[in-house]
Amino acid sequence: MKHRRERHHRAEPTDWPTLIRAGVLGGAIALVISSVLVFSEAAIPKGSYASIAMGWCVLLMLWSLAAWLDPQPVLRWGWTELAAAPLIGWHSLAAIAALGHTNGRQALNSMWLFIGYGLTAFLLRQTLRTAVQVRALVASMIWLALLLATFGYYQYFISMPAQRRAYEANPEQTLRDSEQATDPDSRRKFENRLYSREPLATFALTNSLAGVLAPWLCAVLAIGLSVRRDPAQRRTLLAMLLIALAIAGCLVLTKSRTAYLAAGFGLALVALYCRPDGWRIGWRLPAAIGGVAVVLGLAAVYLGGLDAQVLSEAPKSALYRIEYWRATAALIADHPLLGCGPGNFQEAYAAYQLPQASETVADPHNFLLEVWATSGTPAVLLLLLLGVAFVIDLTRAARTAIPPDKDGATTGPSSWTVFGGTLAGLILAAPIAYVAGYPLDNALTRGYVPVVWLLGFPLLAATWWSLWTWIQQGRLQLAALIVPMVVLLVNLLAAGAVRFPGVIATLLVLTPAALCLASQSAAASAGSDLRDRPQLPRTAVAAAGLSAIGLTVLCLLTEYHPVLISRAALEAGMAEWTAGRKDAALVSIEQAVAADPRCPETWQSLAELRKDHWLATEADADWKSFMAAADGLAKHDPQHHLAYYARGGWLLTAWRKTGRAELLEQAIEEYRRTILRYPNRALYHAQLAWTLHLAGRDDEARTEADVAHRLDDLTPHSDQKLAVQRIVDPQIAAGGVTQQRKETAEQLVEQLRTKGGNPVPKDKLP
Repeated sequence: MKHRRERHHRAEPTDWPTLIRAGVLGGAIALVISSVLVFSEAAIPKGSYASIAMGWCVLLMLWSLAAWLDPQPVLRWGWTELAAAPLIGWHSLAAIAALGHTNGRQALNSMWLFIGYGLTAFLLRQTLRTAVQVRALVASMIWLALLLATFGYYQYFISMPAQRRAYEANPEQTLRDSEQATDPDSRRKFENRLYSREPLATFALTNSLAGVLAPWLCAVLAIGLSVRRDPAQRRTLLAMLLIALAIAGCLVLTKSRTAYLAAGFGLALVALYCRPDGWRIGWRLPAAIGGVAVVLGLAAVYLGGLDAQVLSEAPKSALYRIEYWRATAALIADHPLLGCGPGNFQEAYAAYQLPQASETVADPHNFLLEVWATSGTPAVLLLLLLGVAFVIDLTRAARTAIPPDKDGATTGPSSWTVFGGTLAGLILAAPIAYVAGYPLDNALTRGYVPVVWLLGFPLLAATWWSLWTWIQQGRLQLAALIVPMVVLLVNLLAAGAVRFPGVIATLLVLTPAALCLASQSAAASAGSDLRDRPQLPRTAVAAAGLSAIGLTVLCLLTEYHPVLISRAALEAGMAEWTAGRKDAALVSIEQAVAADPRCPETWQSLAELRKDHWLATEADADWKSFMAAADGLAKHDPQHHLAYYARGGWLLTAWRKTGRAELLEQAIEEYRRTILRYPNRALYHAQLAWTLHLAGRDDEARTEADVAHRLDDLTPHSDQKLAVQRIVDPQIAAGGVTQQRKETAEQLVEQLRTKGGNPVPKDKLP
């Protein structure tokens, strides 16, 4: 008993700061992995990033606690952090300023997305301590790229062909199961997606998947090149070759031209900078050329110097991007200081979209223009400054750099922290995706286990077994981290996607990893320890902790709670509505509106339901409730043309029901507001023309029909032609409400232009 007490007395006290920091590192890696596997494209419009943003705030509180418990707390910072803070601050200011005259929910979602970006890089910067941890983190990201590529193969060879066969066997049932509308336009769009053969993995766009694969393909080849002559790394070399083949094959299947270009550029950089025995040029000349090109390009866009004729002989995809950039330049000119509002690019862009443009894009396919357009000129200048600051920090640290492998045996357990975080991220992705309303694909297991689990667990074990020797004792050149970052940035110059956390995760991981690797090398060269850095005063630590608590509470109140509660209530309401229980549906949807009044989607669903209720009762109280919901939609999505287009259709329905002339006049005004927000869409002018005809204003109707005809001639895209679209003209009968006319929009426009709107003969209907 005495010996036990003596041993217990001699035991060292628990190092809580170190343990908490290890937990923060593992949690940070888990959130990074989950952010890639959860549906990225819904981060801003649907709030799928809400749980992850909340997770980053919680980790910030834990890191603050570790700093408070540490008798010698150290903050790792440099010019990069000093430049990133005002960028995120200005972006947040632009989001707050956008409340009230844009889609407020999307503005707040975008704000928390960028705050999450900042916390990702900051916390990894504070918790990555050694080169072994950096190599372990890189190994985890390589596994993640391999998982996405393998998932892409699963879709290409198994799930997508099965979906096409199911649709061909029973189209109507497939549409119902997919909760798709059955009108011709919606069916055509669904079929276009269904018969597209490009894999998506966990994304909605092939460019997003390609944007992840291209950088990590270059990273894998760079590491393989650096270990090819090391006899102790034969297994690593073989693994890198196999992984590179798998990633490259899936990258080819995506058919992403921008990713091809970026990957080709990256491979050239790998050949130049990642050969330990080869020649290399300095970084200053390529950096200077790239910087000049970026500045000249931005100036040309702002001054209107980019014209479609510049690339008249280029492929159509390049011409499309020029069209996007020209329209974005006009948007920027009208919103130079704070932009059109973070998360609201698509809504504002429609007012500037060219008549011949292929689509109303959600971003301008250029990350610099996207930040500029949504957050203003100071934001894009701060973003460029951030890049310069990062280069300065790397240069300062690399002046005395030595090979980063000399961290000895001090890093044994740290790689397991990274592995645990990776494993946790794979596991957590499924519940986070489910809560966000976008569950992971589980068709292969009949709804029980996500496919990414079936693929991810064995691939994780195989990847770490193959790379274990390299993780513990291998060599990782700084260039192997920088080149993938350059590849991603080149891709983002033509593909955008700064609003997709699954794509930007690569940049957020590699930035602190590169700074850690460079600083470790410099510290080892100088014979110093990280404790030689200035320590944080206790007041600064206390302020950081209070700020972290405040940020967490703010995230809880403005995004996490409203988004998740509203989404759950809305889904419950829509399920009740589909089942025919409209009273229960109304209660649930009203709860969704109350939980998140800034979300236009809940207001639109509420207006649709109250409209149906008024059609059944014709009571004044129900009419007022319907109009209140319709006004709520316009109030909380004032820039979006679809909000006013929906209101016009509702008022047309009310006019058909009551015959009150003032309702028809109000519908005309709503369609005019629609055109104000999207002036170059032929369908909207055709809709206004037909509504004017219904009001007996045929001269005005003919004028609008001529505009619709002219715009229709300007667009070369068959899916946007009036010949495949229909006019809203509700007809109320005993069997229900028919929303669209049988004639095509093109037929009605020709009637209005030539015969004053007389009905098309039945034998001419499609």
